[in-house]
Amino acid sequence: MTALLKSDLDINVQDTAASLFDGEATDMFTSGSTALFTSGSTALFTSGSTAMTDESVHSGEATEMFTSGSTALFTSGSTALFTSGSTALFTSGSTALFTSGSTALFTSGSAPTGSATIDGDGAQLFTSGS
Repeated sequence: MTALLKSDLDINVQDTAASLFDGEATDMFTSGSTALFTSGSTALFTSGSTAMTDESVHSGEATEMFTSGSTALFTSGSTALFTSGSTALFTSGSTALFTSGSTALFTSGSAPTGSATIDGDGAQLFTSGS
């Protein structure tokens, strides 16, 4: 999962395993969303609709990478803020999503389980390099 965001905030779905974003749905961000990628600066992702995949990066069926109407803000070398029902805030020396040496914390509603989804009903805790 470290391939999702590299240190320069370069997201390339083709570099990741094909099963991460397979399915009949679209990729990570669906229509009505805005994806702005800038190297070494701010990458802002907003979605007015639900991003769904049949095969998700998280275990479970038809899970959501980002819930409908939520905003994910990524900044290199600063703070990354994810909102998905509740708020998880974490900082890193380089990038913010699944990078070595930093901690990525995702919570959504209840205690972590091995096969929970990030869809507002389940929860899962991810840490990397901690």
